[in-house]
Amino acid sequence: MWRQMFGRRFAKHPYLMMILLCSCGKPSDLLTDFKTEGAGCDVKAGELRITEIMPNPSGSDHGREWFEITNVSSRGLQLARLAVDVGQPGSMKRYSILGETTMLPGDAWVFAGSSDALPVVHVNYGSTITLGNDTAALRITCADLLVDETRYGSETPLGAPHEAQSYMLSGDDHTTWCVSEGSTPGAINPSCVKIPPPPLCDDVKKATTGALRIEEILADPAGADDGNEWFVIRNTSPTKILLDGLVVQQTTDKSSTRLWRFPVQGCNHVQANERAVIAVGAMPLDASIITWSLGGDGLYNSPSTLRVLLGDAVIDSVAVPQPKSGITWIRDVI
Repeated sequence: MWRQMFGRRFAKHPYLMMILLCSCGKPSDLLTDFKTEGAGCDVKAGELRITEIMPNPSGSDHGREWFEITNVSSRGLQLARLAVDVGQPGSMKRYSILGETTMLPGDAWVFAGSSDALPVVHVNYGSTITLGNDTAALRITCADLLVDETRYGSETPLGAPHEAQSYMLSGDDHTTWCVSEGSTPGAINPSCVKIPPPPLCDDVKKATTGALRIEEILADPAGADDGNEWFVIRNTSPTKILLDGLVVQQTTDKSSTRLWRFPVQGCNHVQANERAVIAVGAMPLDASIITWSLGGDGLYNSPSTLRVLLGDAVIDSVAVPQPKSGITWIRDVI
């Protein structure tokens, strides 16, 4: 049950895509749906690395997305039938390299949807591959041996890709990923600023059904909605509950849906039996009352269902009445 209040009533809470290789530096159309016939590749784990990804170029993405792989070994690598998986983790599509193709040591090859947008393109895959602007993965395998893989997007420490920024593997050690304001397709990457490891969070538990409860929502503030929309969740458990990776979903009676994600940043959590005020939409005008701001779209001003999800698990779900201007809906304690 919900009851309504004017104003506020809450306590303030004090990275798949696969790579296909081309023949000796010339633009080539070697990417195809996965094939098993023909001579096999000869690549060991770690000899090829995915070294740069541009999933969200400036302006239109069509034909202007690209990724780069580098031969970090000391030998030439045969890439025939090398498999490349691209897409959302769990639903990736596999491609392979056609014909016998050798990549020399130190070569960095650019795979792109068009040869026009970049100074050098080694493999032009046309419209075959689309690099998602949210969580996606890239994987390279040779005869079912994993060669390299990486994941990017909002559920990774690097976050979702901003326009014209590439994900780049540090050129000095080939172990550290960073977000770069300037891309280097086909060239040696500069060194990345090291990203510290996430803090230990042994005493923070993942959310389970019922551990978090939606308790208040202000979807239609008096005056402008921008910067004033929020909802409150409470940790009903006796332990700290992790927020990283949680998804908040709002679905209207007409099946329109909006999603907000808590970024994976390392141990963002709600204390036991504490409440958190979550802002959505524009930057909150009164940041002093907000625990986290998720950005994105604002809340729907219509009857809806609000859910907190972790993967396929529904942590909490509640029907929200028709919002009224300036009214905070408060969920009764059951």
